Amino acid sequence: MSTLGETLRAARQAKGSTLDQIETATRIRKRHLLAMEAEDWPSLPDALYVKGFLRTYARYLGVPAEQVLSLYDQQQKQPPAQADVRQAIRPLDAPSRLWSGLLVGLVVFLTFAAVLAYLYRQYAATELPPTPVIILDVPTPAPTLVPTRLPLLEITVPDLVGKEFSLVEQDLRALGLKVEVTDRRYDNTWYAGRIITQSVPAGLRLRLGETVGVVLSRGREGVSVPNVVNIPFSQANGILTNAGFKTERQDAPSSQAPAGVVFRQEPAPLSAAQAGSTVVVYVSQGAAVSGKVTLPNVVGKSWDEAKKIMAAAGLSIRSVNMQGVEGVPSPPPPGYVLSTSPAPGTQVDPGSSVDIAVRKQE
Repeated sequence: MSTLGETLRAARQAKGSTLDQIETATRIRKRHLLAMEAEDWPSLPDALYVKGFLRTYARYLGVPAEQVLSLYDQQQKQPPAQADVRQAIRPLDAPSRLWSGLLVGLVVFLTFAAVLAYLYRQYAATELPPTPVIILDVPTPAPTLVPTRLPLLEITVPDLVGKEFSLVEQDLRALGLKVEVTDRRYDNTWYAGRIITQSVPAGLRLRLGETVGVVLSRGREGVSVPNVVNIPFSQANGILTNAGFKTERQDAPSSQAPAGVVFRQEPAPLSAAQAGSTVVVYVSQGAAVSGKVTLPNVVGKSWDEAKKIMAAAGLSIRSVNMQGVEGVPSPPPPGYVLSTSPAPGTQVDPGSSVDIAVRKQE
């Protein structure tokens, strides 16, 4: 018949569990498990807990707890001291009275031991079962995913000075930047609507969505146009040049002023105009011949403008000759008038036809 220790060890081996696994599952220390398998009861804690250990161990191994406790009780019913006492008594050769006294003492001892065993069994039967060990299979929480922060997108600021604001606004919006007009002022370098300065220098980097401030040009500051009416053209030209204007001469018959004298100007005298702009002066050719029309000077003007001027003078265009500019000093651009026939300033009949030479595309 197997002993208690052999029964426990055989059940553990059949289950395939190690002492470390059993210690984790039952919370019974490994040295106590070894002591129970070796039936080393004195090394265990107080006898009050031994049955609790055996019951928990038996349940884990799948062995009936009653069987394990029965084997334990059978071992406890055999006091190891009985055999030793008998061996000690046998060699004694004493009178019967001494023998009887020893026998009575032995009976008393055994009775006392039986009473103690009975009381122990009664006490052990009422002991609280050990607290069951509950092993929860708690799933390991999934790791929290921390989103990676993307680097902020940066855009290199282009050079905006001198560019048209409407085009710059479109270009910066396409890049992901904003543009804001912070001021407008007169400037002699850039035309009206162009950018004079920018708040963020070209080449620096801005984050997506940031704003670049710009200052726009109002153009050249207005200057009062001198009055050159009734002044000979040579003097009028000098006055306008000294005031910072360019001069364009138009000869036309007029009864208002002698020949060679300015009788009209555009823009009008004392009006505001940008410095460097052109002032057209109309120089008298003298009184017109009765019933005649003076042929306007359209040389150097565009073909479309020349047609309008001729129509306003009551003249028609007979032919248009597209010509090259070989040998022509300072020729106008292609599409502009090279010459007219008759020549400008000629007195012609109203409704006369004019031949015009226009520079061809080369």
